[in-house]
Order: sequence, then C-alpha cells, then structure tokens
Amino acid sequence: MIRNYDFWGYCDIDVILGNIRAFMTDELLNEYDVISARHDYLTGCFALFRNTSALRELFSQSKDYRKVFTDPRNFFFDETNFAFEAFEQGLHYSQIHTEVESMTHVIRRLQEANRLKAYFEFQIVEGFAGNMLWKQGTLIYRKQFEAMLYHLVRFKRKYSEPLNLYRKIPDEFRIGKKKIYYTKKQQCNCENRDIPHNPNHDWDYRMHISLEQLLQANDFNQKLRELIAKSGR
Repeated sequence: MIRNYDFWGYCDIDVILGNIRAFMTDELLNEYDVISARHDYLTGCFALFRNTSALRELFSQSKDYRKVFTDPRNFFFDETNFAFEAFEQGLHYSQIHTEVESMTHVIRRLQEANRLKAYFEFQIVEGFAGNMLWKQGTLIYRKQFEAMLYHLVRFKRKYSEPLNLYRKIPDEFRIGKKKIYYTKKQQCNCENRDIPHNPNHDWDYRMHISLEQLLQANDFNQKLRELIAKSGR
C-alpha cells in the first residue's frame, strides 16, 4: 500500500488541516526521518516517518511493545504514555519513568544515539485559542501566524453539534473560542437550519423567523425596547 511513497504517517480525525506542504517542505523531508508537530513529544495528531523497513518497525524498538499490543488498556504508546507534562517541562527522556517505554522515549533515545534524525517543532494550534481563519486550505492564527493544523482535542469535548455529512464546507470560515462559523452570509431563501436530506442546503445561523417577520413582531419589539431602556443602554 505504501511501497511507492517516501514517507508514511498518521493524523487524528479531530483536526482542521491547513497547508501541510508549507511546513513539510522538501528540505525538511530530505533531512529528517521522523517529523513531529510539537517541539516536546511525538504527536499522535500528526506524525511522519520515512518509508524504510527500520522505521516501519520502529515500534519494536520499545522494550514494552508486546505488552502494549496484548494489554487491553490504552497506554498512549504513540505519544508519551501519559507523561505529557513531564515532556512539556523539558525533562530528559531518561528522567521520565512510565509504565511502558513510549514512542517519544524510543525516538529521543535513538536520536541521541545518532540512529535516526528526528524533527520536533511546534507547528499546530490546540486548546481554545480562537482567532483563527481557514481560507482556501490555509489556516491563519491571530491574523499573522500560519499553522499546519488546529487540533480540536479540547474544543470538541465542550462544543459540538450533531454530525451532518451533507453540510457544505465553505471556502472560508473562522474558528472562535466557542464556535466555528462562516465569515460571510451564505445565500439561502429558507429557514437556516440543518436539512440532512438536502446536500445543497447552506447552513449559516439559526433563526426561527425571517427578518421581515421580526420587523412586524410589534409585541416582541416593544418588550425588547423596554428591556433596553431599563438596562440604561
């Protein structure tokens, strides 16, 4: 399946990809064997490996790989075996003791022994960063920094909606701290709700009445005026 490729890799499905090639340049690929999307540990959300027999079997360099493959528990083997904070603090891998030898331990050890060349650099956005724009395949953070991807590992746990496979993805959208939204109004003559059976329906915002009906809703508008006046605004 990957015989004719120079590299193989993996990524999570809870990511919004930017322009990968802006980061995975020919110079980088020519020089390094393993590429991580963080500076401190091997990332499970995105990682690349040179397509050689040694790197395809890199997992076997861990003294604990048989335990990982036969134990039903999740060890976060592809990353740190739950030692994220220790690696984030910059501790040497030999000082970070875990139940199993993770892939970050393996790669750091082999890199130190000059048996492979690994590239660790922070190229992603995580958490509730907000202030991001995705436009035609490019992801921009704070209007000036380009990111390779946005990992929604925390965002998805707090803010999520039912899956809609028919929703049309626009050419441009913004990612806030609490939601993902279109940057411009999509043309639609119907109530702006999800219509799963209609693949051509554009979703933008939810409103149960039209603007024309809102202008004619005298009782509601009067109540709104009273509340605004009462608030002193």
